[in-house]
Amino acid sequence: VEYRLGITRLGMDRTPAAVGGPSMEELFGITGLPTGDKVRGGITPQDINGFPRYGRQSTNPQAQFPTSINSRLNYSRTAGRHNLKTGYEWLGLYITVDDTNPLYVIDSFGGAYSRPSTGVPSGVNNSWYHLADFFFGARSQYQLATQVQARVRQHATSFMCRTTGKLVRSLLSTPGCGTTS
Repeated sequence: VEYRLGITRLGMDRTPAAVGGPSMEELFGITGLPTGDKVRGGITPQDINGFPRYGRQSTNPQAQFPTSINSRLNYSRTAGRHNLKTGYEWLGLYITVDDTNPLYVIDSFGGAYSRPSTGVPSGVNNSWYHLADFFFGARSQYQLATQVQARVRQHATSFMCRTTGKLVRSLLSTPGCGTTS
């Protein structure tokens, strides 16, 4: 009789460098943003059409904390030239996933609200109007997600049986069967 038990716990997370630091409210007086220690800090991502994004990464922080439990029981018996082996295995996988984004807002400026309604020649680059929208705080889009931790649970069971035997001196046979659910 053989019994094995394995338990593994991992912690994997990514956080931007500024997380836990001063918030946008403390830095610039901008209110209405998340204030939790695991979310706040740094400059929120700013998307201005025609310019590269600046601010911290919008997909962080994120984390996964998997725990696996693996239990296996085998029974072996030798009878003459034959060896019979049967077994049962159970696997439990439990994962806490924190991967909701954007947790700390994405501001987008692409409406060109600063562009005058008349007197603008055709073909004028709107990027400067998007930049003016940014300076005036005229967002065209605002994204914010609620921090949620999902708990994932998976289980698997396996059964197996195998016999090994010498039919003749130089011929070894190993038929077996198994199932997994």
